[in-house]
Amino acid sequence: MCVTVTDIINDTRVAHVRELKGEVTRLKAELAAAQNANAEWEHHFALALLAARDADRLPADGKFYAIDGWNIVFNVTGELHHDKAALITRLRAWAQAHPSDFLWLVFDGNTENAAEEANLRVSYTGGSGPHRADRLIVDFARMLKLTGRTLRLVVVTGDKDFRAQAKALGAEVQDPRDFLS
Repeated sequence: MCVTVTDIINDTRVAHVRELKGEVTRLKAELAAAQNANAEWEHHFALALLAARDADRLPADGKFYAIDGWNIVFNVTGELHHDKAALITRLRAWAQAHPSDFLWLVFDGNTENAAEEANLRVSYTGGSGPHRADRLIVDFARMLKLTGRTLRLVVVTGDKDFRAQAKALGAEVQDPRDFLS
């Protein structure tokens, strides 16, 4: 069997087509990931805008509490430990007792159980990955700082890094145990 120049050229073309197909597959995956990230950022931005609207509605003496939901559920002992529903019930009662304030409870994860009441909003960041709620609240604090309203923001979390970020942006920080007592 004799290999001709035409055979070599055809083999080269086939190899090149295979490479191109692989590149197209990789680019499609990158596009899908970018579209997913864009959708997550749109959701993130929409939640921050809702929270800004809520903050704008505060009475002059009111404070806006941004609460790191999973941090409380997994790190506070007692009846709230690992019980998200009990935390939400407790915060409803707190919100009713403090009508001048607004509570924004933020959880990482799916958006299926989001809720809005008079002065309590329960939000889910959507998507996957840890610390998405932290990032959302920090971005919200950054937005408030740009508009000069951070002095009315109280971030409730036990996460040391998150607390430092919130303080650096001018927010008041409160430990969950102090807030809930």
